[in-house]
Amino acid sequence: MRKKKLTAACQTRFLEALADSGSVSAAVAVAGTSRTRVYELRKADLDFARAWEDAEEIAADRLHDEARRRALEGIPEPLVSGGKRQWSAVMRDRARRRDMVVSRGPPSGAPREAPGYSWAEPAGASSARIVRR
Repeated sequence: MRKKKLTAACQTRFLEALADSGSVSAAVAVAGTSRTRVYELRKADLDFARAWEDAEEIAADRLHDEARRRALEGIPEPLVSGGKRQWSAVMRDRARRRDMVVSRGPPSGAPREAPGYSWAEPAGASSARIVRR
């Protein structure tokens, strides 16, 4: 059985779906192809491989943006009492906010500490901060 070549249109649909979902399985379903074909093409075609990496970065950025939005703005959650919905409250993800502060460091490849500053994480503290030496 001969394999069909992935057309440019199919590749574009796959890459757009990958950027939207971050899932190869979901992207191949949208593009109407198989995981095997796209992985083979990624190995054989350097331009496609680069476009794949770009799509994954876009998906990761979108995921980070949504996590940040939820941590800062919160998400509405129903409050239920006696089995009945009473009202909605905006719930903020405090743990996610803390994790975002702790993980926020210099860009990759940059020195971990700037001259005169260091990362400080006091014992038992729920967040890190930068302190001047």
